[in-house]
Amino acid sequence: MEDFSHLAVWWLAAVLGAVVFMACFVPIMPTVRQKQGICIGPVAGAAVLVVFAIMKGRTLDTVLPMFVALMLAFPVGVIGHRGKMRDKLRDQEVNGQTPENAISYGVTVQVLVSLLIFGALTMIYVESL
Repeated sequence: MEDFSHLAVWWLAAVLGAVVFMACFVPIMPTVRQKQGICIGPVAGAAVLVVFAIMKGRTLDTVLPMFVALMLAFPVGVIGHRGKMRDKLRDQEVNGQTPENAISYGVTVQVLVSLLIFGALTMIYVESL
């Protein structure tokens, strides 16, 4: 019974992680097409992790924490930059992508650092199981 409750907690965390991801990114997308596109993020993340699990022989109790980390790393990575990102995405929609409306180097670095930290912590957790 303990294994079931452990897995249920990770399923709940995965659903909440996907909700946080979408709550962070859907509002800053300027068009319906972009809003729909960003909603593919959780599905794509789940698909990649399922393929990883199959290739590596992993179980759900190791893959779900990875999914949660992936879904939370991106919103954490854009903390403090959502308004600027929204403005740049709107400008890109009107004027096309230019050097002036590109996502800044600082945001890119912050997202990458967030992914590295969440990824490392998740790998430490998964390897301890």
